Amino acid sequence: MAVQKLCLGTVQFGFDYGISNRDGKVSSDEVKRILRCAFDNRIGWLDTACNYGDSEKIVGGHIQDDMDFKISSKSMSFPTIPPDFDEFVGQYERYIENSFSDLGCDNLEVYDFRDLGKVLNAYGDHVVEWITSLKKQGKIKKIGASIYSEEEINEILSFMNVDVIQAPVSVLDQRLVERGALKKLKDRNIEVHVRSIFLQGLIFMNPQNLPTFFEPIATQLQNTHSLLEAHNLSPLEASLNFVLSCPDIDKVIVGVTNERELLEIINITKAPLREDVDWQNFKLNDAYYLNPVNWN
Repeated sequence: MAVQKLCLGTVQFGFDYGISNRDGKVSSDEVKRILRCAFDNRIGWLDTACNYGDSEKIVGGHIQDDMDFKISSKSMSFPTIPPDFDEFVGQYERYIENSFSDLGCDNLEVYDFRDLGKVLNAYGDHVVEWITSLKKQGKIKKIGASIYSEEEINEILSFMNVDVIQAPVSVLDQRLVERGALKKLKDRNIEVHVRSIFLQGLIFMNPQNLPTFFEPIATQLQNTHSLLEAHNLSPLEASLNFVLSCPDIDKVIVGVTNERELLEIINITKAPLREDVDWQNFKLNDAYYLNPVNWN
């Protein structure tokens, strides 16, 4: 079932997230409803991070005893790599232990390292040995890397095989699919988890009401919405159908602000995938605007 490919993202539990989010941070009562809805509908994975506000504490405090979720968490970013390897390890291990404490667990299904390519270039095999030790200790079942580009994938794989790559993929951002990067990962038995499938909600916004920052791609987005209308597709249906139809994708991370949104996603995943759409026509071609890091 396609619904079993879904992983519930929790960034909205920790703070106001997403360019189209009008509801703000999700309330405590709504978090309870969302988690119950996810579990009852066979969504068995949660995705969080130590820098998603207080998301990990909220998740840890709201998972009921009968809910057996697999949890994926992420490290902080390292814009500047500490010069001392022991200092680096100490920082990372504090992040991991804090996640365990907040989530109320003693191991994680996946831990996604940010800036792993940069760290490997700085410390080389020392990092590989340390990461491997975390698995041997049983703290982390699968080692992951959260990446933004194909270049990062190549950088990481030149040092080691990870178990999971988490990457941004959407009907608007098809670069990793087009270039065969996801297939290369699957050929190496690496799981592919995709995030940003709604590009922080950009696809939901009326192109005529976009912030001025997006003016250079407003025409492309208008064309995308015209295609949606022509195919009788909502932005949500198109977003889900594209990623769920990619054979190299194992998990699809979806974020919601209420139970109603989650049920809408679940219902779409239960419907047959659209096979009459050429998804390549929906992609945006300006890489700068595909990376939310660049957004004002």
